[in-house]
Amino acid sequence: MQNLTIAAELPMALEMIGLEVLMHTQVPPNDACISLGQAVWGRKADI
Repeated sequence: MQNLTIAAELPMALEMIGLEVLMHTQVPPNDACISLGQAVWGRKADI
């Protein structure tokens, strides 16, 4: 998440209602990973 307030508050709120929050740790957020997602999808389509 790019918005610091949402990134800090939303996971806590979701956990309070019993949801498991998953956050990325190995790839950057936002547009920086669009090409990674496209490569993964393209590879999947070739299989």
